[in-house]
Amino acid sequence: MYIIKYRMITGTFTVLFVLFILACHCASSLQVLNNDVIEQYGLTDGDLEKYVYFINGEVIFYRLAESFDNRRSSAAEGVYGRQNVNDQFHERVLLKHNTVGFFHHRTDTHIYIQIKSGEYILPFDLSTGQLETPTIVVDGKQYEYEEGEATLVFLPKNGMQK
Repeated sequence: MYIIKYRMITGTFTVLFVLFILACHCASSLQVLNNDVIEQYGLTDGDLEKYVYFINGEVIFYRLAESFDNRRSSAAEGVYGRQNVNDQFHERVLLKHNTVGFFHHRTDTHIYIQIKSGEYILPFDLSTGQLETPTIVVDGKQYEYEEGEATLVFLPKNGMQK
């Protein structure tokens, strides 16, 4: 009986250790997307379309509303509210860590990423990789930046030349 429990515990720790090593390896392989990385790997817009991007960090956007619709939410962001003294609600959109996005387009200074779960596109500064927008529009309603920081990261493919 004790041998079986010992093997189960040892097996569990082995699996957890392997998962930990894989997670550390993948996390260290993610890179912030900026001009230096684009030049380093010689990435074109066509190349950038082939990647999945992740938001590293969390950002909250808000708006004042007269009522709150608690049915509005999706997998990547949460919409929630709190009633204010003036009978107005503070609706907030949370752009969560590891939210998935896809390449939309690029200018000389920014890369625009479309969030998978939403109908909005976010601009990231190519000199720093930082999210750079004072407002977003979700479900046709405009929200203003409240707090937080986010950078755009991606996982370069294994055979990319440096």
